[in-house]
Amino acid sequence: DDERLWRALEKLKVMWGDPDIPTEEVPKYDPRNLMVCTSTGACKWFKLFNPRQLLTLVKLVKLIREAGRRVEEEKIREGWSREDAYKYAEAVTTYLAIALVNHVRHNCLTTSIEPTQKFIAHALAFRGIAMTWNWVEEIPYADILGSFTRSINSVIDGLSYLVSAVSGSPSRVRVLLDDATTLSKLSGERFDLIVTDPPYHDDVPYTELSDFYYVWLKRALSDAENGVLKPRFHPEAFFECMDRECVSYAEVRTQWERLAPMEISVNLGRADFFRRVRGVEVGSNEDFVEKLGEAFKRMADLLRGNGPIITYYAHTDPSAWEALIEAGWRRAGLRATTAYVIATESEARVTARGKVALDASVVVVWRKEVGSAGLLHEVGRRALEEASERVEEAIKTKSVALDMNLFLRSLSAVLSVYTSHSKLVPEISTRELTERAFSLALRGLVEGVYKHAGLEKPLDPYASTYLVLKLITRAGGVSSESRGRKEEGYRRGRVDRSFASLLGVFSGLNVDSLITSGVLARKKDELELLEPEPGALTESAIKKALETLLHEKGLDPSKPETFKTPIDILHYLELLAIQLTSDQFKKVFEGLELKNPRVPESVNLARVLYMVLPDKDPEKICCRRILHHLGLLRFGGSR
Repeated sequence: DDERLWRALEKLKVMWGDPDIPTEEVPKYDPRNLMVCTSTGACKWFKLFNPRQLLTLVKLVKLIREAGRRVEEEKIREGWSREDAYKYAEAVTTYLAIALVNHVRHNCLTTSIEPTQKFIAHALAFRGIAMTWNWVEEIPYADILGSFTRSINSVIDGLSYLVSAVSGSPSRVRVLLDDATTLSKLSGERFDLIVTDPPYHDDVPYTELSDFYYVWLKRALSDAENGVLKPRFHPEAFFECMDRECVSYAEVRTQWERLAPMEISVNLGRADFFRRVRGVEVGSNEDFVEKLGEAFKRMADLLRGNGPIITYYAHTDPSAWEALIEAGWRRAGLRATTAYVIATESEARVTARGKVALDASVVVVWRKEVGSAGLLHEVGRRALEEASERVEEAIKTKSVALDMNLFLRSLSAVLSVYTSHSKLVPEISTRELTERAFSLALRGLVEGVYKHAGLEKPLDPYASTYLVLKLITRAGGVSSESRGRKEEGYRRGRVDRSFASLLGVFSGLNVDSLITSGVLARKKDELELLEPEPGALTESAIKKALETLLHEKGLDPSKPETFKTPIDILHYLELLAIQLTSDQFKKVFEGLELKNPRVPESVNLARVLYMVLPDKDPEKICCRRILHHLGLLRFGGSR
């Protein structure tokens, strides 16, 4: 059992005395690094593994080192030079180490089971390290995802593909490690095409999280002597020379201590830590923009002629897009000639479970074209038209999901129009440009959807806002166990306050107005969309959900003529549509139409929602029933 294994480790003096146990500290300033800590509170990497896992992994480290030594000796016996034998052994050992760290991330105390596809979710599947109660332990030689043998086979498959791809080709492949803001190893070279995937603002603390792999790679690719690690393969990655000849050297404990100040990303905890320790303002938004701008300018210098720079970018925070526009457009003088939305994530990924998440990225094509100045008003008009057309096209071709990714399609169209100009007249700040872009993207989203439904654009701001929120807050299906069987449903949509505030720029309704009018409700640190509570799709369940919703919004069903927004009327009509026959519904509807001028807008919204909502949304069923009662459905479609 674990207690006996711990005693065995202590007897072997490997817990603290063996350099192959990763005892380096984890940075405590990032709240996403929720570590298993010692009683003294000092977080160590080895605490992410139980004793059995540590024994197994340390044994694999020692075997990988031994394999490297034997490969080198074998090649020397075959007549290879010592230099070539060393390089060959270094390559073999490196690939074995890659297989090791893939097994490490699948065999620790922070793994979990991914329920929808029933595979093991590795330690960094959530883009952070979090404690899990039901972690998974693997047998290293089992034929399962993440085992050591399966990992080696994956490396072999990858190498086989690479060899076949470059064999017989005149192309040259090089892999270089360099600072993106300088790219000093590319002096004098020019390129026809540059493709890059810059850090997504504050999405992932790369330096800190990569130490999860680094502490194991360092041990597999180094030697150990008298309880101390010594350089072996790739020494420049794990040791620092203390003199010109590198006779003396010092081990690099962790990457975060060494490289975090150089990283191009936003991390407020990191910024606070290094400001206190070194007085360096790293990890702030200003630091991110400055470094990203330097990287863009350096890439532009390396382009031959008018070749493109391709960037992948995905974020819902306007400040992240503001940084990208400032870096690429203003500081590097590049023009975003076009932008596309492509799927880059699995819909079933663990980071998307139970929340609004992107499964697509905006691919921006930048060029060094000399763009003309554009009149702000005229450019905005063209941007809106382009956004609306892109949204309608996406719905027709089903090329992107009808959720937050549809908004990204609209946003990419707006940004490509704005930044195709060298400057705007009158000139505005990047922040104001970003706010305008998000506002136009939301308008383009709404107008494109209404246009696809054969309707004029909505005039009521509440209807527009509700439609936007229904689309962008759609989360993936959440499985739940009910009486021994699975039921698929959607939770209510949620947004944070910063994104909800953008709706004010778009619709003229601030967050407080949306809360007062019963469109949104406060839910801890988020805002929840007041829609029929997702659940079973039976008539009785939907009826109960609508009755609860009207009560929650403080609406009296006996006085619908007093309802002040098309959303309130829509929810009232949805309840009637479930309860009444077509003749009964028409009679009540005609009376309400005479008393409340907002009824036609609510019917138009029902037509749109019926077209764009997923089948598992109870509101789609209600909207279909409304249209059926009013004779607006023909052969399963809207008329």
